[in-house]
Amino acid sequence: MINFDSKFEIKSRGLLDAENSVSLFDFYQPLIFSDGVYLYEFLVHEFKGNELKGKISDLIVQSGLSFERFLVAKKSLESVNLISTYTKKGSDLYYFVLNDALPAKDFLNHIVLSGLLKGTIGNERFEKLVKKYSHNIDLNGFEDVSAAISDSYQLNFEYDGTNIDGLVGRTKVHLKEDFSSAKLFKLLSKKYGILSSSFTKEEIAKIEHIAMLFGFNEEIMAQIVSSSFTLMNEYGSKFDEEKAKKLAEIQIKSRPKTVKRSNEKTELHSESDVAKQISYFESMSPFVFLKSKQNDIDVSQADAKIIDMLSYDFGFSNGMINALISYVLEVKDGELNKKYIEKIAATLVRKGCEDTLDVLENLYKFNVKNTYSDTEPKEEDTEIEIDPNDPDFEDF
Repeated sequence: MINFDSKFEIKSRGLLDAENSVSLFDFYQPLIFSDGVYLYEFLVHEFKGNELKGKISDLIVQSGLSFERFLVAKKSLESVNLISTYTKKGSDLYYFVLNDALPAKDFLNHIVLSGLLKGTIGNERFEKLVKKYSHNIDLNGFEDVSAAISDSYQLNFEYDGTNIDGLVGRTKVHLKEDFSSAKLFKLLSKKYGILSSSFTKEEIAKIEHIAMLFGFNEEIMAQIVSSSFTLMNEYGSKFDEEKAKKLAEIQIKSRPKTVKRSNEKTELHSESDVAKQISYFESMSPFVFLKSKQNDIDVSQADAKIIDMLSYDFGFSNGMINALISYVLEVKDGELNKKYIEKIAATLVRKGCEDTLDVLENLYKFNVKNTYSDTEPKEEDTEIEIDPNDPDFEDF
């Protein structure tokens, strides 16, 4: 049991950036109270100040909390996953691992946490918080006269349908819900003797990005990371990102053929169709998606660079990348033109696209509000096709 003489070390599993901590007061404070918020911020401050280890008695004195208040606050933080506490059996050493506070959208989509918050603060205050972070703009009486990509490019869609009820979540780049960074580092430690403390926060973010982009589970990522890790290198240079990406591409090529392709073509006119489209695009990594589109032929090096560009340079999520690739394959008759893709991607960024639904809205002429009504959107009569002889769109 933890006591005054117990030793501690503070570690971090997240980026601990200011953006995520904004939701700490609005969403977490009612659940963990003031002591919980203070202890979390204090531990973050100690971690960033390199005060990473010592005795519990020192931590109590420096924090200004009594031992009882410290224990209660720590327990509340553990309950909402802001910190995780670890110890070895028979040891008096404790690890306090700091986790990022969930951003507003993720917190409100978390069934347990949002339910607890609603039950704690009441419906009225809860609805005010939802409204505060919804970023809705009152456009009543205004008409959207912005140009869509369909006003400049020829549009045509093909997608493989899958069953889903309702629209899926709208998110930017993120890990699969069943991927656990904690499990990954546990495997690295157990199988390869590589500790999470060997990596910087930036390296951990790169590892998670590769896992997201290629759709790998923890075991495959553990193999890749271990093969891209050099213990003798300086801290911050132990993980070779480029080598890891090459190993990931090799792993993709060695995967068995499991994705079935349908040739069914469907027009997007309803909420159900939009939901199916989004679900399909977000259900797999871009490498698996592209491989399925070319009869399970391995992704070429040139095409892999295009996927990397969309993910790393433009920050597109898997669903956004797949939606754009699907469109280009159709309008370019099965070819992936890097300059063509780059130009459309830049337009999508300027349009403020942040997720798969945004991309579909801009590539395909429909409005979100129409997907929630019984009225089908009006089709545009005029389409402008890019001249294939335009030097700006020469194939690479």
